[in-house]
Amino acid sequence: MNDNHRPVVTVAALVINESNQILFLKSPKWNNKWALPAGKVEAGETLENALCREALEETGLEISRPSMLCVQEIINPSDFHITAHFVSHAYLAHCKTESIKLNHESSDYQWATIEQALELDLNSPTADLLGRPSVIQSLERSTAPQALQKNLGWVIVDQLEFDCIIGILPEERTNPQPFRLSISLQTSFWNARNSEDVADTIDYFQLSQQARKIIVDRKFKLLETLVEELADWILVDKRISSIKIRAEKPNAIPGAWCSAVEIERNNDLP
Repeated sequence: MNDNHRPVVTVAALVINESNQILFLKSPKWNNKWALPAGKVEAGETLENALCREALEETGLEISRPSMLCVQEIINPSDFHITAHFVSHAYLAHCKTESIKLNHESSDYQWATIEQALELDLNSPTADLLGRPSVIQSLERSTAPQALQKNLGWVIVDQLEFDCIIGILPEERTNPQPFRLSISLQTSFWNARNSEDVADTIDYFQLSQQARKIIVDRKFKLLETLVEELADWILVDKRISSIKIRAEKPNAIPGAWCSAVEIERNNDLP
């Protein structure tokens, strides 16, 4: 195959300033439509390095905290000045300054909110990107920190009871015994409050059923291992900012209400 006809790997940056606005560039290559800072990945260059370089070259901005949004297949876009096939890796990134220095690739720029952006004459890749619900959700989480903080709350599963194999004694390895589990998750209710859609929050029924299955299937020896592995599994969901887990064995100590371990963990949010 002729290398001139191979797809080109590119990066694009949704750059957000401290006023929660997105940067758009007017691009002659895209029929003078509004586009994102973007460009080709050079040989030997990582995607994130290419993203930072392109942003600096096209805008003079130093961006930080890049996080992947999605990959776009852009095949022969009608608004691009030549026939092309791009595999574009779109990132969300932040900047602290708004001093723009355009290079020859753009004729103008503007900062716009999400709502304002949807009213612009966007090039086709940017319009596609902002039309994706997952991208809008990422932008809303990133551009509404005060609202998110105000809407933090706890999703709680309190004292879920079931029998399972748990313990190190010979009889504990063969006979299921009573077990209690409590989980508290801190998350934002911002999206769920507006949509009233369970997909925008933590489904506590699914959480409890999946946690129960993990514990029953794993047949843990130590409560400490159980709560740590459960926390690792739950904190994969980046909507969760912190977690508390308490695991109890009601019959472990004669005369005691229960023996238990409890942990608190925070998520390393991007």
